[in-house]
Amino acid sequence: MGRQFVHLSADRQTAITVGGRKSPTPVVLVVDAARASASGTRFYRGNELVWLADSVPAEFIDPAS
Repeated sequence: MGRQFVHLSADRQTAITVGGRKSPTPVVLVVDAARASASGTRFYRGNELVWLADSVPAEFIDPAS
């Protein structure tokens, strides 16, 4: 979609709302940001509800949540 960063919502409801702009049935993936950060993934604050990252390694993403 032409984005430069991975956009992460601060909470599930925000993720559903934002994802709903592109799809009537958005999929929410949960990121273990604490572990990702501890292993070197850098997160940047986008605004009060959005965090940004250059990338998030798959090992820190839980699609079953």
